[in-house]
Amino acid sequence: MLKTESYKKGLVYSTGLNIMASGVQVLNTLIIAFFFGASIVTDIYFFVISIAILITTGILNGIDSIILIPHAMRLRETKGEVASRGFLNFFLLVYLVIGLLIFLIIMVSPVIFYNTFSKFPPEKLEQYKNLLYAGSVLILFRLLNNFLGTVLNSYKFFSIAILASLVTSFFSIAVTIFFHQRLGIAGTLAAVALSYVINFLFLVVIMKQQLHWKFSRLVFVKDKQLWTNIGLMQLNIFPVWLRNYITLFLLTGLGEGIVSSVNLAQQAAAIVDTLIIAQVLAVAGIKFNELHARMDIAGLNELFVKIAGYILLFLMPVVAITFFYAGDIATIIFKRGSMATSSVETVALCLKYFVLVSPLIFLSNICTRLFSAAQVIRQGLLYSVTAHIIFLILIVVLIHWLQLQGYLYAMLAGYGILIFLFYLLCRAKLQQIDFGKVLWYGLKQFAINLLIAWPVFLILKKFAAVNYIILLCMAALIQVVIIVIINRKKLRVLDTRGFLFSANKTEQAPGL
Repeated sequence: MLKTESYKKGLVYSTGLNIMASGVQVLNTLIIAFFFGASIVTDIYFFVISIAILITTGILNGIDSIILIPHAMRLRETKGEVASRGFLNFFLLVYLVIGLLIFLIIMVSPVIFYNTFSKFPPEKLEQYKNLLYAGSVLILFRLLNNFLGTVLNSYKFFSIAILASLVTSFFSIAVTIFFHQRLGIAGTLAAVALSYVINFLFLVVIMKQQLHWKFSRLVFVKDKQLWTNIGLMQLNIFPVWLRNYITLFLLTGLGEGIVSSVNLAQQAAAIVDTLIIAQVLAVAGIKFNELHARMDIAGLNELFVKIAGYILLFLMPVVAITFFYAGDIATIIFKRGSMATSSVETVALCLKYFVLVSPLIFLSNICTRLFSAAQVIRQGLLYSVTAHIIFLILIVVLIHWLQLQGYLYAMLAGYGILIFLFYLLCRAKLQQIDFGKVLWYGLKQFAINLLIAWPVFLILKKFAAVNYIILLCMAALIQVVIIVIINRKKLRVLDTRGFLFSANKTEQAPGL
């Protein structure tokens, strides 16, 4: 795992390790819910973490895999390793300066800084100021770690960043279990922040030992086209960032425990994405870059269609089962310890809608990887900005009108609009990419799974006296068995083993 990996081994090792790391993260969430429930203090805990994600992954690190890594890989091929590493060192320094500036601002005025992102009463933020201080450390080192992890991915060290994240989860779990009474949830967040510092040191050591990296050698970047692309990407990201910012701002004003319940539901709905899909896309994104650099557009289309087909085939049964049994799933996962029944019901409501959005989020993410590889950043800007402005309007209007339910409706409608505009972009600028076929296949799989799950749900409801865990397992088993029978000719082992690594083959994705 500390050696460079092929794409095949990278996918296998990193996916396996990611399953372990994500399982530990889910366990960490369960432990937090068990000990602290859903209250104002957990709201602020999840809020601080959300702000860290919003500032790092949400905007600053948004250019890493989209702009910086593809450019560094091209430099590596055309001008050599020294030029590529000097380029990456420059942006590491830029991130360090930005991170330190944010860190100092928070340390000087934590309540003022975080109050600009929330509708929490300032006195509540003042009461839990220790959480805000820990957030400043989290932002700085998350910014640096995200970048270093992406750099290591480009050198086919796919497992390193995941291995480092295990440290975060185990450390947080240990502190929560043994010190929750003495330190409260502030101790948990402090443990997370400290583990990010440890992760940073670990990543630096790996780069120096395995890649013999010299961080002092940097090249000041003067490439106007690159800075233009960065500016365009930031303009592209900004509407998404603004939507997420306003969403978080509005959710903090919906009542105590809402932010916690929404976060718990999002993590439950994203389990499949976190365990498998995100890692598949991370590896596939590098392969997309290589194929487009070789101008193998046919291979790029084949790989794109094939990955989308397999993921949608796998994802849709999960969507159907989770939608119909969201209440049972939320009860199984969260109804224990300090979690109130009302909070579990809120989690179940959110889970029902978040899982419906998950295929759209997957399509959005894989399209983003595709557009990055094909360098259609400038062309995609108008489409993306238009989609997210509409999305933002839906968020504001529907939350004001229907509160939490309005937020859930807006998520579903907004991502639907985004995918439709991505489809139009593909037709306009990437005619050789058959996104329409992917969309049709996804709709077909959704309809098939819905037609299976709905009558089974109605029948099993009549056996409500039976343990709900048994009923859930029965429903899942029936769903999977029928889907496997329907797609038995398409579920070929050789395809699933090789779909990321044989872009030159002409075999079609299942059922597309």
